[in-house]
Amino acid sequence: MTPLDETQTMLRDSVQAFHDKQPAPARVRRIRDTAVPFDRAVWREMAEAGWFGVLVPESLGGHGLGATEAALITSELGRGLAPEPVVACGLLVVQALVPLAPESATVRQLLEAVGGGETVAALAWQEAAGALDLENTRLQARKQGEGWLLEGAQKRFIPLASAAEGFLVYALDAGIPALFWVKSGQAGLQEQNHRTVDGLNFGDLSFNGATLPADALLARGPAVREAVAQAIELARLLSAFELVGVAERALDTTVAYTSQRVQFGKPIASFQVLQHRMVDMWMHCQLARASAENALLDWNRPADDSTRIQSLRAARARTAATAQLVGKAAIHLHGGMGIADETDIGLCLKRGLTLSARARHLAAVPE
Repeated sequence: MTPLDETQTMLRDSVQAFHDKQPAPARVRRIRDTAVPFDRAVWREMAEAGWFGVLVPESLGGHGLGATEAALITSELGRGLAPEPVVACGLLVVQALVPLAPESATVRQLLEAVGGGETVAALAWQEAAGALDLENTRLQARKQGEGWLLEGAQKRFIPLASAAEGFLVYALDAGIPALFWVKSGQAGLQEQNHRTVDGLNFGDLSFNGATLPADALLARGPAVREAVAQAIELARLLSAFELVGVAERALDTTVAYTSQRVQFGKPIASFQVLQHRMVDMWMHCQLARASAENALLDWNRPADDSTRIQSLRAARARTAATAQLVGKAAIHLHGGMGIADETDIGLCLKRGLTLSARARHLAAVPE
């Protein structure tokens, strides 16, 4: 792993201190299966810590950092099992707005509200399972009177749609990419929410001819497509790091448990067959982190698009598989306690399963 500089060390320590103050497993058990599984106070605290602003240039009020720092934050959030969709409703949204902000005061205001935790927003771009990029967009926008009419397709797989105050909706206006701000509760907008295995949810949006006000249009033109596509690519990368963090948490928890669990007068971690299993888990975690860091290197240095995409594919596939493999092995090594809800190891597997499924929705290629 690349050594951390002073700023990166401070960021890592801030996330770890946050977990000490706000233990995620307790929060997961408190909010899961509620109507809106989301703690806005915690979200605002994350924003106040500056995590949503790492990708925002200083000229727009952010920290002017980059993908490396964002990956460090998401990896630590994964390790802590934080249920908040920081990648999908924080960093992804911010990254989509940043390139458009210099040309629009409205976008700058929204960027400030999202980055400061005042507004929870989600990017609505995907329309069907297997629709893996923006090329297949069917949602159409057209002028109607003084406003805009959206019709032609649903937007699907939107994390925590039930908690969002609004949605960045990607559509086409006469074939030209356009980005709209659609407030939750907008007339004609219907949300259908679905539970995930970890007790959280995602939503689908149906527009049913929803008519938006004229100022709902945030931006229009080729720059919109470029900004949204770049944000999606970055989300793939950051999701890989979050999955690595979840896998490493499962491994660490298992090593600690087997070192304390005594059978036949000695810790079960001293049994060679279990040592072999945990070494195998460790190797998978190391390979997953190496794959994610390789993709980060290709993201940060000049590289052709095909190289970067291949790295992202490898990282996405490796980290998703590792989170599930290590999570299942950890359940097995915990024995009967592995399926008891009061132990945190089950939360690792459920979080890994949910993030892996989300990574498939962000996949660059079909499985």
